Amino acid sequence: MLDAIRSTLGRDKRISGWTILEHTRDSYQIYTSLKRQEAIRAVSQKRWKITIFSPLPGQTELVGQTDFELVEGEQRLDRRLEMAIEQARLHGNPPFKLPSPGAQYPDFDDSDPDIRDRPWDTLGILNDAIEESVDRESNIELASSELFLDELRHRLLTSSGLDLHLEKSHVTWDVCLLYNKAGSETEFWEMKTRPGARYLDVKSDISRFAGYARDAAPAIVPRSGNCPVVLTGDHLFVLLQYFLHHSSASAKYNNSSLFSPGKPVLPDTPRGDPLTLFSNALHPGGIFSYRFDGEGSPGDRIPIIENGNLSGFWGTSQYSEYLNLPTTGSFANFEIPAGKVSWDDLFKSDDRVILVLQFSTFDPQPVAGNYLGEIRVGYEFRKDGSVVPLRGGSVTGNVVDGMLDCRFCSELDTFYGYHGPRGIRFERAQIAGD
Repeated sequence: MLDAIRSTLGRDKRISGWTILEHTRDSYQIYTSLKRQEAIRAVSQKRWKITIFSPLPGQTELVGQTDFELVEGEQRLDRRLEMAIEQARLHGNPPFKLPSPGAQYPDFDDSDPDIRDRPWDTLGILNDAIEESVDRESNIELASSELFLDELRHRLLTSSGLDLHLEKSHVTWDVCLLYNKAGSETEFWEMKTRPGARYLDVKSDISRFAGYARDAAPAIVPRSGNCPVVLTGDHLFVLLQYFLHHSSASAKYNNSSLFSPGKPVLPDTPRGDPLTLFSNALHPGGIFSYRFDGEGSPGDRIPIIENGNLSGFWGTSQYSEYLNLPTTGSFANFEIPAGKVSWDDLFKSDDRVILVLQFSTFDPQPVAGNYLGEIRVGYEFRKDGSVVPLRGGSVTGNVVDGMLDCRFCSELDTFYGYHGPRGIRFERAQIAGD
């Protein structure tokens, strides 16, 4: 199939360039409900993401671009290609060059050998650890657990002559715990995606999740008002999208970026810790780490913001060439260096500090930086030393205002698409509750 796609694209005179990204996925899955294994299955998939470039008729200075996907066994390549060319020619941009052979690619491989070489054994060990860990928790029941181990193989071919290979691994774990004691019933749900089984600490996670499920029973809704908020966990990746957007070459080219090289990324002088941020494609444990991106640019650790100033824009080939900038490749994982205060010190206050561990809904705006999240799992740290579980209410703020007066803790952790301080404290956020 891959040879047929490459041959068809190469013969079509309407196509000036193309990329083919072949994805092969072998997935090993187990479903458990109320201590009973409901299903065990293996799934193999192969698909091809195809990007084509086609000059607009009569306009050699403009090239249209579109992409489409094929799945294994699909018989309509010619028809799909006709539709893609028609779509590409609806709108054009200046032409640009795809990465060419000759670049140095990092010796980076974060694939999990346990998933590659003994997936069923690894799946069984993890599932047994889940059930055994739940059994050790009082008044806790495993409502459901879905565990997927994925072995991924990618091959990238381009009209510029690249032929690249890489292997990756993904573990996705969807778990729900029930707490039941004296008629009080609560639950905790979490879904984690990590790049390998070795990055999943089942025993520690079950212990924490069981504690959250128990704490949900006496949890209260926080009182309304302004107070410091500490954010942590996988939603830090979403929170920081503002800085990803405004530091991109595409945003600069389209005049939607507020950043300029060498200039502060915040409107005022920070009163707290200055922001330093990298795009790190080579971090072990990073879900977005890569040896090469979808165009074939090598993975690297790229400084984006240093001490509050923009170091440079990140960009793929297209917008980097438009702006005459070095091509960095796609943005990978956020990396922020460790701060100077401890995790425990983040919760010191003359009144209260709210820690949010999980939002029910959280969808920050990447352009304006505003965020609103409903608290699903949180804790209120009070001046007298007491800690009160929270559930319900919401946190509203702006990541730009938050970064003007924030603290990064010294303990580092890796979450979804993020490696850096385990927690970030914003001094002012609006709490809507009782």
